Amino acid sequence: MIDETNLPQEVINFRNDKPIEEVSLSPSTSHVEYKSPAAHPQSKRKPEEVSKKQNFTFLEIHPVIKELKFLIHPKILLDPVGDRLFYENKKNSKRGGEIYYPPNGWIRYGLKVAMIFGHSNWLAKDGNSNEWAVVYSGFRNSPMKTELSQKLIDPMNGKFRPNLKNSNNLEFSNSKDVNPRSENFNKPCGIGIICSAKPDLAEIKTTPFSLNGIKYKMLLQCRANPVKMRIPQSNQELRIFNLPDHVRPYGILIKQI
Repeated sequence: MIDETNLPQEVINFRNDKPIEEVSLSPSTSHVEYKSPAAHPQSKRKPEEVSKKQNFTFLEIHPVIKELKFLIHPKILLDPVGDRLFYENKKNSKRGGEIYYPPNGWIRYGLKVAMIFGHSNWLAKDGNSNEWAVVYSGFRNSPMKTELSQKLIDPMNGKFRPNLKNSNNLEFSNSKDVNPRSENFNKPCGIGIICSAKPDLAEIKTTPFSLNGIKYKMLLQCRANPVKMRIPQSNQELRIFNLPDHVRPYGILIKQI
């Protein structure tokens, strides 16, 4: 069992898209309704822009995260720098030269991945040449059982290293790659990891789960090497990656449904 009264501040904190030092890190002692951004004088967000189903305070550990104990023990695998609540009206932008569709209405817990892969340029948001695109990956089974840990923990050594697996869906393996930036443009996409550029499509495919009588969905928000990204002609909403090194999860998305 984990002594939750002694969890590090970085785990207790869930911030409203603000630097950590701008909010109190004292955990809530009782359940109250979600505190809207109006509680923060510097915020320009309107309370009605936030999904009304997110009924926990930012100063509590999300119940789903609390249940996934491997994320916080024996080592902290979460990075509060990546924590976000995505408002319903956040506009599309670009990452890695590709359109970035933000996961509006979702809560994100950042994963501590910045230096796992040698450098963090792939996580940039300034359009530099090393910046990777954003894609989304869902779950065939409940992530509360083993599927999430299988995607984040190396089975060979038990260490934290996000690593997605090839899909069993072969429907698009012979479809022509229509991504002009791809190294294999106009060739069959082949088998690989299937993701979506749009969170709403990934949400349709992911498996819902229940915790304490409340239903949720979960996605992994990932960065993807844009020149290794295959776009099948038969379904151009999808993104296929032939090797795990071509796509890297960096955040856990949670939505109450």
